[in-house]
Amino acid sequence: MIPRLLLVDDHELFRAGIARILEDTCDICGYASDGQEAIEKVIELRPDLVLLDISVPVMGGRAAAREIRRVAPATKIVLLSMSESEAADQSTDVDACLSKRSPIGALYKAIARILNLPYEDPIEPNNVKLISIDGRKAE
Repeated sequence: MIPRLLLVDDHELFRAGIARILEDTCDICGYASDGQEAIEKVIELRPDLVLLDISVPVMGGRAAAREIRRVAPATKIVLLSMSESEAADQSTDVDACLSKRSPIGALYKAIARILNLPYEDPIEPNNVKLISIDGRKAE
């Protein structure tokens, strides 16, 4: 089973980066840039999981999570935050809260745990290539 994932963040670059990281393990079925759009996309697309930024405009992430839980109770929700303290606060009815500063492996582990999938860390430090803006290998 390849999980269907909806990415919700008001920063296009962040959405694209997360999509690139997860494209081999998830079906990125859609994107939203605010909380209201996220709810509409959940109703339309019925994803297995929503990665939801806590600070999206129009309707914040916590309010959107409550509404998503109401309209699609089977949909899993991971709330993302730039703030470590906000990420630690799981008072909202979500399946996990992660800091955007977490290592990539933490995101993979959270998705695997929430969706009851086997987990293998796909990122080996020796296999990561850092590329500079001008295309040369970074030191």
